[in-house]
Amino acid sequence: MKKCLIAAIIFLTVYPLYAGMFNFTLPWDDDSNTVINLSYLNHKPAGVSGYVTAAPDGHLYVNSGASRIKFLAVNVTSTNCFPAKADADKIARRLAKYGINLVRFHLGDASWGQSFIDYTGYPDSRHLNSANLDKFDYFVSRLKEHGIYSNINLLAGRDFKSADGLPASIDLMAWKDKQTPAMFSPAMLDLQREFAMNLLDRVNPYTGIKYTQDPCVAFVEVCNEHGLIHAWHNAQMDVLPAEFNTQLQGMWDAYLAEKYPSFAALQSVWGMSAPLGDEKLLNGDFALGLNSWNRETNLPASAAFTVIANGLAPGKNSCQVNVSASSTINWHVQLNQGVTLTAGSPYTLSFSAKADRAATVDVIVQEVNGSWQTFFTRTLNLTTDWQRFEFVFAATKTTISARVNFTDMAKAIAVYSFADVSFRQGGTIPGTNPDETDFNSVKIFKAADRSDRTGAAKTDWVDFLWQKEFHYWGSMNNYIKVSLSAKALTTGTVVGNSTPNLMAVFDVVDSHAYWQHPSYDGEQWVSPWWVNNSSVLSKSDGGTVSAMSVKRVEGKPFSVTEYNHPFPNSFNAEAYSVLGAYAAFQDWDAIYGYTYGDGNINWSESKQDGFFDIDMDPGKWANMLHAALMFRRNDISPASSAVTVPMDNAKELELLTGAGPWRLIDAQDAGMPLAASLMHRTSIITQGGINPSGALSPADITVPGSGIYTSDTNQLNWDSSARVLKIDSPKTKGVIGNNIGVEYNLSGVIIRPLSSMQNWSSIMLSVAQGGTFASGAEKIFITAAGFSSNTGVDYRLYPSGASAGFPPAANADINTVSFGTGPTTTEGIGAEFVLPYAAANVKVYSLDNTGARILSLPVSDESGNARFQISGTRGAIWYEIEIYPGPAPTDTLTLTPTMTRTPGGPTETVTPTVTFTPTLQALLIDDCENGDSVNLLGGYWYDYADSLSTISPPKTSPYVMTSGGAESSAYCARIFGHIAAQPSPDVYPSAGLGTNLRADSGSPSYTVTDINSFAGVRFYVKGGGQYTFRIPYLNGADGTSMTGYNDYKVVFTAPAQWEMMQIPFSSLTQETGWGALYPLSEVLANVRDIQWQVLGYGRDFDLYVDDVELYNAPPPATFTPTITMTATPTVYLSETVTVTVSVTRTITVTLTAVIPSPTVTATITNTPLPAVHAADNLDEAYVYPAVYDGTNGQKGIMFAKLTRSSEIQIFNLKGELVHFARADSADGTYLWKLEGRRKNMKMAPGMYIYVITADDGAVKKGKLAIVK
Repeated sequence: MKKCLIAAIIFLTVYPLYAGMFNFTLPWDDDSNTVINLSYLNHKPAGVSGYVTAAPDGHLYVNSGASRIKFLAVNVTSTNCFPAKADADKIARRLAKYGINLVRFHLGDASWGQSFIDYTGYPDSRHLNSANLDKFDYFVSRLKEHGIYSNINLLAGRDFKSADGLPASIDLMAWKDKQTPAMFSPAMLDLQREFAMNLLDRVNPYTGIKYTQDPCVAFVEVCNEHGLIHAWHNAQMDVLPAEFNTQLQGMWDAYLAEKYPSFAALQSVWGMSAPLGDEKLLNGDFALGLNSWNRETNLPASAAFTVIANGLAPGKNSCQVNVSASSTINWHVQLNQGVTLTAGSPYTLSFSAKADRAATVDVIVQEVNGSWQTFFTRTLNLTTDWQRFEFVFAATKTTISARVNFTDMAKAIAVYSFADVSFRQGGTIPGTNPDETDFNSVKIFKAADRSDRTGAAKTDWVDFLWQKEFHYWGSMNNYIKVSLSAKALTTGTVVGNSTPNLMAVFDVVDSHAYWQHPSYDGEQWVSPWWVNNSSVLSKSDGGTVSAMSVKRVEGKPFSVTEYNHPFPNSFNAEAYSVLGAYAAFQDWDAIYGYTYGDGNINWSESKQDGFFDIDMDPGKWANMLHAALMFRRNDISPASSAVTVPMDNAKELELLTGAGPWRLIDAQDAGMPLAASLMHRTSIITQGGINPSGALSPADITVPGSGIYTSDTNQLNWDSSARVLKIDSPKTKGVIGNNIGVEYNLSGVIIRPLSSMQNWSSIMLSVAQGGTFASGAEKIFITAAGFSSNTGVDYRLYPSGASAGFPPAANADINTVSFGTGPTTTEGIGAEFVLPYAAANVKVYSLDNTGARILSLPVSDESGNARFQISGTRGAIWYEIEIYPGPAPTDTLTLTPTMTRTPGGPTETVTPTVTFTPTLQALLIDDCENGDSVNLLGGYWYDYADSLSTISPPKTSPYVMTSGGAESSAYCARIFGHIAAQPSPDVYPSAGLGTNLRADSGSPSYTVTDINSFAGVRFYVKGGGQYTFRIPYLNGADGTSMTGYNDYKVVFTAPAQWEMMQIPFSSLTQETGWGALYPLSEVLANVRDIQWQVLGYGRDFDLYVDDVELYNAPPPATFTPTITMTATPTVYLSETVTVTVSVTRTITVTLTAVIPSPTVTATITNTPLPAVHAADNLDEAYVYPAVYDGTNGQKGIMFAKLTRSSEIQIFNLKGELVHFARADSADGTYLWKLEGRRKNMKMAPGMYIYVITADDGAVKKGKLAIVK
């Protein structure tokens, strides 16, 4: 016989902080009610608070202008506008969970994929697809139900056809080019009106309301990313078919004939002549070698620059550029020299050039910072013989930062030669071309005219296009709002493709921005492509943040309907936290991620599908949560000061002649520093606009040269030198960028990023429930994101094709061989946090891909504060922190696994023991089964109505229950009647149902109950119509409303049949703009009653309520012990808590022992709260029978010899509270009724723990059993 001491130690394994990538797919249909569920931010259904309106202060409102509303939105694109009905509700629920309250339906008119238009059934583009309309209608209705509004785009991808009654040449145009004639052709304008009528002026069968009248349709957009001035700068006028060219030509001729009294007058104004001035180039003859000339060569191109003596002619040198390795990037080989320009002056550029073979080269005069405005450009066809070139152009801007540049030499291996280069101020530009002899012969301007025409000529052309655009935008806006009587707000297109003053015609001004949008070598959307793999935080001017901010028009709501940091950028997790923070700071009104789906109808596909899809991107989509709270919950405060610049119509016309196609003009062109947007609110004062009181001008501010910008609220700090953004507000904090190894103290919250794959991470923290980080926070969630990728992506350097590494190299041009497959993978970030709360009061959990708890993480003390660490080994990017008012709960169980040997032998017992404080799982307020007005907590039911409304039971008599409850029970609470219409706008009729939580909750005591420890309330409900569940906050002295009746509430629709409705307290909100606002935690700590109030006026109502209870979230952790033994036992326990198990036994081993799965029985030792010794006056308290079997007429278990007032809690062996009662009995008894319960509320057989608490805090506890 041999004695053995066997010890099994169960503990949390300590891993290194960096563990690489792990699979992390976000379920496409997840709407689980976890800590990250933000659906409570949405008022439901969308439109319940009336139409969205635009106010003179430049913001959006609901409730007839009483309540500000902001939108966090996504796009759905092309086919994804029409999900299958089985998917629609799931998509809507998931969007709501992530805080989305608006969807933009984009490219729903396109000919690829599914479409509004039936392209396959008809030869034209005028017939709508009924099957897709049905799916669209249903999707809109589901979005509406979950508090998500709609933005419907009209002209985005429509492929007009000759069968529409248009010239045959329209069929030869690219779909995007067709939008140019669509803006001036009367026939095409009629087609757009027809489409708008057919799509909008019809009833959605699933809402019963016309789209023009449905308040859930917040916006209608006229045209995506186009304009006539944009089309000219983008060379789209050059591809107009003859029929449309002639049509526009006639309009242009008429414009000129009306403006000028004679053709000679036009020539006089358009012509320009000035004597030639001094030479502006240094060493233009290369007599001093390459002095003063800048030579640029960028890999993979290679070139040698050499001066050839007498290369042009005897005594005239030349510069030879020998390109030995090519590149597809036009600027990879350049030869240039800086010059200055004066606006309105002509300049003459001349030079000689040749190549050793037929080749082309570009010569360009361009600004080299700021807007990179192009003043002149030509593509030259070179031969092996010297050619002399001379060009005269007019400068449209005064600048000291222009250059004369020979470029685009990298594309071919060749030898280029340049000589006798001259650039002089002066020269002659004729007013018209030789073949232009009268008004009818002045051709419409093409791309080349941007350089060849004088400033006066281009000003006339731009003015003509501006007027045509103004007519187009105005007529479409008028048709939508007047002819169709649509209630939705309108947008035109984005500032950038059109102008601030033109877009000010509409209700809302819009913008788009992409950080490192894919670039193409040649035709867009065709390979080869590349993106520059960098973080926007490297930009010293604010990058996309500033580019959007300078397009805002003062006095108009501002939206960004497309925003993304496209795949495969490895820093793109920053996208929506950066956008949300600065959108809140700039006080914009709507921001949209592009796109939630881009043509792939397989919503469950677990990969990032293409450049722009965000719905499966772990970093982007997870950070949308923080964007929602910063932007919609106003966690980031608006700027305290504004900087504005004026830009009237005349200034626009002056600037537009030299603009670029994708950034026409904005506030920078009027003197606004881009970086001003990182410090202050910025906007443009358009024609007739009003400058806000106290607004600053650019001259009033100082832009730091350090590249470090702090917002005037001190909540945002953009450090481009360190490439870090710090966010420090009371309820959201974060550190994004190259932050590894640095400690950040954000007003008492310490973040120490420790490890990542790129020395880069996006770490965000937001309070999910309770007060602020400084005080009163109850739940916090963390997102720690870094590099994400699809599986199997092969990253390459562009254009060399060499491996870019994994993750791909920073600040390099990259592309991929393919986009890879699912599942999506992401890296785990290592970091340490210190929160200003006692360590004993804090619990931290890693979360799975739905936000549900996985593991409890250790929390330690650091100078009286809670410290904890996260790591990449957790397989998580989300973490939840729960903060308790006292010591956080611990679990206590005694597990007794019984192991039976084979063959035969003794039975051995292993008893691991830990301690645990039970979590109150639910508190039943009333099951209504007594049929009277008193609930199970001793409080009273009541109903109420104003003097204009009627209600039953009559409010003048005690409330009585109604027969026929949920689940076939006997009784329920019911109210029915009629709520009056508003007799005037300032009178608000009301009616509702309520119940107190205590007998003395009403007058005169107004005793409160703290329900902060519960997660929410649930109840059975049926009836019809809409109601609000609300929690009044009353003054304890006189019972008056502390909030001015602006109670915390949520809107719900009562179903026709009984359904259980669960309302998290986190979904309750107060309206803004009226009444008094209080923290939710303060209201929940002072609850006297809860109410169900009728929503709306002038209608009948009928509401049934039953089984009302407060509930808590289920316990986050469970033990799963598994005992496996061959010769020695080893105990495996899921990684949830720290446990030490010791087993001592005596074993005689004669054969190999095999231990089957043990039978585990559990007994629980509870340490309930408050954990104090029993008081003497409860010594004789007892229960009878202690073992209940329901025989001999037993109705329940009697508690006897209680104090006058006692609380009784009964727990099951999981530590869940299964029953709670306040016993207020003169004879000191209380009967826990067990008979007559409905099936789903019967108590299961087993052991239970009871805890009796006297009013003075004394406690007595014991056991009882139910064996029936």
